[in-house]
Amino acid sequence: MRTVHEHLAEVLTVVGPLAALEMGLLDAHGCVLAEDVRSVGSLPSFDNSSMDGYAVRVADLEHLPVTLPVTGDVAAGLASPLRVQPGLCVRIMTGAVLPAGADAVVPVEWTDGGVAQVRIDRRPDLGAHVRRIGEDVTAGELVLASGSHLGSSQIGLAAAIGRSRLVVRPRPRVVVVSTGSELVEPGTRLSPGQIPDSNSLALTTAAIEAGAIAYRVGIIPDDPRRLLATLEDQLVRADLLVTSGGVSVGAYDVVIAGGGDSAVDWALSLKDVAAKVYVIHRRPKFRAAPESAAQLDAAAARGEVEMVIPYQLHALHGTDGVLEAVEVSTIGGDATRRLPATHLLPFFGLSMDLGPIAHWGLEQAHNHVRVTAATCETSMPGVFAIGDVATYPGKLKLILQGFSEGAMAAHAIHPIVHPDTALHFEYSTTKGVPA
Repeated sequence: MRTVHEHLAEVLTVVGPLAALEMGLLDAHGCVLAEDVRSVGSLPSFDNSSMDGYAVRVADLEHLPVTLPVTGDVAAGLASPLRVQPGLCVRIMTGAVLPAGADAVVPVEWTDGGVAQVRIDRRPDLGAHVRRIGEDVTAGELVLASGSHLGSSQIGLAAAIGRSRLVVRPRPRVVVVSTGSELVEPGTRLSPGQIPDSNSLALTTAAIEAGAIAYRVGIIPDDPRRLLATLEDQLVRADLLVTSGGVSVGAYDVVIAGGGDSAVDWALSLKDVAAKVYVIHRRPKFRAAPESAAQLDAAAARGEVEMVIPYQLHALHGTDGVLEAVEVSTIGGDATRRLPATHLLPFFGLSMDLGPIAHWGLEQAHNHVRVTAATCETSMPGVFAIGDVATYPGKLKLILQGFSEGAMAAHAIHPIVHPDTALHFEYSTTKGVPA
């Protein structure tokens, strides 16, 4: 068993940071900075007062108290031509430009607050209550390094140096999926065997605390079809999928019959959630695009799937309408195997010249499932031949493909499977062929 640190290291080998993009400051909050930010100018960009009071020359305050004439006012946000002459002062507001000639600010609390003239009772130190140019940041100084987490203070600093946008790595979107037929929503009255779903709430809030945008998906029962359909649906909004629980390995045996890229996709996707994945193919070499076939061969070499070649379907077996096994045979019928199976996913082209699908190797005496080409409906309620109908020279093919389609078709087969009864498909063109 791996330790937590070993597992984390393994996970981090297959993930990476999101691509950087430029965002406005409010949108960038909570993101990670993807550029070094340097100040173009100094901060403050001019000498200014840090207090409401009077701009003075400290040399004029040798003897206290002292009364000085007030020659004018300087408000914040306005440039002023005023200059503090010897023996005079200027009333000044917080943040206002320090007038030339002044070398300190006397807080209004140290005076009588006069307008035309003011009595000053305390003498400030030289430079007191004055914020000098560049005191916080000098021009060209690195103020935010790439990789910094952008909290409120970092956003404020970026704004203070004049930046309105930043290049950042966005907050990852994390979708949390909790699986388990025993789970119920917290607060629900528990039946025997049920427990509240606490993991997904803990994981979702942990993702938020770590800086992600997190979504919690409702509880998914122990059903591979439902789980795979949910994961596929959530991928459109997820940078990361986190699952809690899961359809455990050992619960399901999946048989994939046929060929093509879709069959490969299913085999590779199900190998991690099924106890066993069998791939049945009639030919000595699996037929698919070279890249897909190579992927399947590699998975078989690693023992992740078992190739049953060259074999074909012979019969399906089950109890009380639930699939339990798939019987396969060689093309000549001289050898058979019985494979445990809870799910069957067929990927076949259906030839309209053959009628019932004789090349499946199934008996044709009973339990035919007829497929109407125009609507893809079958003669069995709840069973649909879902996929694309396309014409080829001299042949019509119906192709089962895709995650949702294949799983839905396989699941719908279960209720109509009975012990010692073969399941057959027959293609019908009684309503015409779609254009």
